[in-house]
Amino acid sequence: MGSRSMAMNGNDMKAQQSDRLKKPVDVFRGAGKNNPLVVAAFKAFTRILTKTYIRLQVEGLENVPDEGACLIITNHLSGLDPFLIGIPIDRTVYCLAKVELYQSALLTWILNSLGYIPLDRSKTDIASMRIVLRLLRNGEAIGISPEGTRSETGEMQPFGDGATKLALHARVPILPVSVYGTRELMPPGTYGFRSGKVYIKIGQLFELSDAYGKPMTPELLEENTAILYEKVAELFEQIRYRPLK
Repeated sequence: MGSRSMAMNGNDMKAQQSDRLKKPVDVFRGAGKNNPLVVAAFKAFTRILTKTYIRLQVEGLENVPDEGACLIITNHLSGLDPFLIGIPIDRTVYCLAKVELYQSALLTWILNSLGYIPLDRSKTDIASMRIVLRLLRNGEAIGISPEGTRSETGEMQPFGDGATKLALHARVPILPVSVYGTRELMPPGTYGFRSGKVYIKIGQLFELSDAYGKPMTPELLEENTAILYEKVAELFEQIRYRPLK
């Protein structure tokens, strides 16, 4: 009885020591402040990749503003989407990334150095939104996938109203972008990727100016979220049936 109690106490002590060693990761450390050297190195690597392994076809690059705040909205097919969309755009784009990706201090440093902003999708993430609004006020570009998660079927999913709220609150232009082919390169649930072709189509800037200054009622949000969806869906329909070989 006594020895069993001592063994249990010993196990409890080990568990407590293990818990003390597991320091929580500060996911917001460095968020919203990218590292130019890390970004340059990563872009150089991915550009080499797209010339040797992934064939990237981009249309509408002239629609990307050289400067000034804008909200870039895209469909979401694969974990490759934000990396590939960012390659041809010759300016810093800060993207929202699910907080589940921030598994360690090293991953946190890498993601935040590349300009990613952690987002807790289980709630209204005030800390993330403050960073995003600050960046928009400073004239930066923010990338967001209003679907909220990757499509399991390859079809576009309904948009959440988070991007709509951001656009109305910050009153910034919106740049619609659609991507096709990334799901075949890196299907949901996988981490490796195969060679292939990817299409990116960039639409024209637009604003939700008719809704500026109006109360953000559910009806207003629904109406304007539908506008965002239609802009991206129109681009998607133009590229989704193109050959991937």
